[in-house]
Amino acid sequence: MRWITTDMDQYLQAKEYIDCAIVPIVPVEFASSSKTVASGEYVQALAYEMERQYKGRVLLLPAYTYLKSADLVTKKAELLDWKHYLIEQGLTHVFMLTTEAEWRQFDGELEGSLLWVPSLPFHAMKDEDKRDILQQQAESVSSIFTASW
Repeated sequence: MRWITTDMDQYLQAKEYIDCAIVPIVPVEFASSSKTVASGEYVQALAYEMERQYKGRVLLLPAYTYLKSADLVTKKAELLDWKHYLIEQGLTHVFMLTTEAEWRQFDGELEGSLLWVPSLPFHAMKDEDKRDILQQQAESVSSIFTASW
């Protein structure tokens, strides 16, 4: 389920069956914008694919967007706040999805909820190749989901 009105109405009716949230982490930076934009585009597309595969079990939240130049320790604290809030709302599994390697230093502190995937040159691919790559990457991330369930 996605953060849109119709899906959220369904979520509220079936809340006890949906215990997993996905939060894409997307940086904003204009200095090297094509690389940053491509990274954000890829992580969001992967998050949509994960939601599509697990529709009815997963809630896809809007991306956590931050300035790439911002202090990561502060951003980590904000993500932990998000995670704790979501857990209070009944979502027992919260996954934060990123392509930014710098977040990996906080994996333990984010309590095992960080999923790092390498960024791919997604924007330069044909649509068919994009679908294949997303499905393959989603399958590898799926093993982490199912292990936590």
